[in-house]
Amino acid sequence: MTPQCPDKPLRIAVVGGGIAGLSAAWMLGTKHAVTLFEADSRLGGHANTVEVREAEGATPVDTGFIVYNPPNYPNFSALLDHLGVASQPADMALSVSLDDGAFEYSSGAIFAQKRNLFSARFWGMLRDVNRFYRHGPRDLASLEAPLTSLDDYLSQKGYC
Repeated sequence: MTPQCPDKPLRIAVVGGGIAGLSAAWMLGTKHAVTLFEADSRLGGHANTVEVREAEGATPVDTGFIVYNPPNYPNFSALLDHLGVASQPADMALSVSLDDGAFEYSSGAIFAQKRNLFSARFWGMLRDVNRFYRHGPRDLASLEAPLTSLDDYLSQKGYC
């Protein structure tokens, strides 16, 4: 629809079949001719579920859909409602297990390994995480040009 042709649908290209692209294509597609372009062999972007096969059977594991909450994704939430896809609230936490459990960390249970209470290295990591949360957003503007990798940023700031 243009000022010259208010009733004529537009031809619109949406690049990227992640949450934003799918939501935009769906909403625009109600009134316009939309073509969705996606470089990957699947849709979903960060939303990706794979099946992990074990002796007991297959378990679906979400490998990339980090956060979903309806207030932050109103269009995507409307799309899920339209498709009849249910969701349920869940606590969000980050956990890491390295070297067959020699080092473990969880944002939901920071001291799950009691020995970390007495580990200077672990306390140093927590200090660095706190410092990163405070300084990272402020430093972001200076990283955009030229583009700095996360690895370079962490090294320059003394995190590793």
